[in-house]
Amino acid sequence: MTVYQGRSVEVTGDLYEKLVRLIGVGKEKKLVEYKPHRFMSLTRVFQRIIKHWNVLCLCHLLVEQLLSLMLPISALNVKSQAEKANQVDVFFFAYKVMVTTVGPEASLRKRDATRENPTSYHHSTLLPLVTKTRSLLSDAFHSRFIFALH
Repeated sequence: MTVYQGRSVEVTGDLYEKLVRLIGVGKEKKLVEYKPHRFMSLTRVFQRIIKHWNVLCLCHLLVEQLLSLMLPISALNVKSQAEKANQVDVFFFAYKVMVTTVGPEASLRKRDATRENPTSYHHSTLLPLVTKTRSLLSDAFHSRFIFALH
């Protein structure tokens, strides 16, 4: 971030001056290395959301179902990349994801489901794009997971 950006961009306000006081006067050079997107990206995200709100409302169910599909897979990814990942736990979790998430006949657990409120999408109610994504993920899981076991 340059001094000009810090002082002239409305979004940052007095951020630059506060950062200089925080890190100490005379060390402003460190702030020049910072990119503006680190401070202003959230505002741009909200601007784009508002700009495309009508389209996002139309796609809400699709995004909701895709997120419900991707969350367990992301959790598997995090678990497998842990500092002390247990191979047995990772394989068990991968199998569980294969059966409960990407299995073609399995109901898809909703992203906000809890133990008290276990809601899910029946496989017949999934949108075509989600069904196709699920099928492709299932094929990828089977080719990689079964191969890894042999």
